[in-house]
Amino acid sequence: MKSVILALTLILSQIPAYAQSPLERQRIALVIGNSAYHNSPLTNPVNDARAMEQALKDVGFTVIRVENADTNEMYQAVKEFGLRLNENTVALFYFSGHGTQYEGENYLLSTDDDKLINEDQLKYVAVKANYILSVMEGSRSDMNIFLLDACRNPPKFAAKTKSFDREKGLANMNSSGDTLISYATAPGKVAYDGDGKNSPYTASLIKRIREPKTIVNVLQDVTKDVFQSTGAKQRPWYNASLTRDFYFTLPTPETTTLPPAPQITTPQPQIAAQVPPPAQQTTIPPAENPAWLAGLLAWADEFKLTPQQLPRESKALQQLTHLNLGHENSKQPKITRLPAEIGQLRALKQIDLYDNGLTTLPKEIGQLQQLQQLDLGGNRLTSLPAEIGALQQLQKLKLDDNQLQKLPVEITRLNNLQELNLSINPRLQTSNEQEIFIQKIKSIKR
Repeated sequence: MKSVILALTLILSQIPAYAQSPLERQRIALVIGNSAYHNSPLTNPVNDARAMEQALKDVGFTVIRVENADTNEMYQAVKEFGLRLNENTVALFYFSGHGTQYEGENYLLSTDDDKLINEDQLKYVAVKANYILSVMEGSRSDMNIFLLDACRNPPKFAAKTKSFDREKGLANMNSSGDTLISYATAPGKVAYDGDGKNSPYTASLIKRIREPKTIVNVLQDVTKDVFQSTGAKQRPWYNASLTRDFYFTLPTPETTTLPPAPQITTPQPQIAAQVPPPAQQTTIPPAENPAWLAGLLAWADEFKLTPQQLPRESKALQQLTHLNLGHENSKQPKITRLPAEIGQLRALKQIDLYDNGLTTLPKEIGQLQQLQQLDLGGNRLTSLPAEIGALQQLQKLKLDDNQLQKLPVEITRLNNLQELNLSINPRLQTSNEQEIFIQKIKSIKR
């Protein structure tokens, strides 16, 4: 039976008063477990999701749990999850079930697997992992943790298609900001559902996150556990771009030496939180010298953008609401690419890039959660990234005079879109679902 369970209360960890700090953040998690596949059911994912929910609640997370979800239910859960995230939250996503890769993209399969006829149907029966990650990173959450127990043996329906490699598992994913991505097994390998109540990866994870260790140390222990329990057949994998430590469970005074207690009037229990090493607390002020700044400035120099078009200081960039780069000056080169770092300009509400030479957009465009207007007319775009569907505030989208051949299915997630210009795209073809969505938009040009 499908269910969405939202924890009503936070579990307060019994930790000393000195653990209180300005770095504490509310912990929000979305946990999905899909077992009831039509063609290739799995035994453990629902059990895994329930066990993970309890473990996360025990270390201070508020948990949204979804079981045996179809595609729409998965998208709805991700939307609800994203709405709860902000700069004061630690975001965690966990998925247990079937996952596969196609053309370098990871797909997390819903229980609509009986509708999968060929590879092109994946977008209707699965959710792109990068889409979920873009929602998390676009929320400006303080830290993102992405846990995938989704590299199970390929489902039976995969054998019906030619392009699926039954030994591929999942592809490696890139991230930005303070993000950690953990896989049940190495990219390109297959994980096991397990003979017990839980998969080998989840069984270890729910035990280890209760230990007072950094998240990196926790995952190292999980790797050892799984490697041993599977007879060296499965080795978990992770990649991270963290600037500080994170603890699921805070160390006690007996296990480590923490900074002195701050002066507080009424000591009371708090939620366990990430605690950076003392040296980092004093030597790395937040938001100074961000790693993305160099890449963005190199791009600005490449296309001779003026400081009026693109500020050079990180603070001004983070406050920028209108990026006007429409090509009006013949002495200035046309912009032929956008850097991934564009996703860091998260205050943007309007972007004008008309009459340039763009052929693609970076997936990081989906991180611009405040964006309301996007003008891409007069470029050479042939497709759009799926992550554009994460722009939930988008009201105006101009795509006229491009070379679009199709639109991503995720474009139907733009619930606030009021104006759409698709004119002068002679090769553009749209699906029935997209046509229904387009007809509901207030102003259409084709």
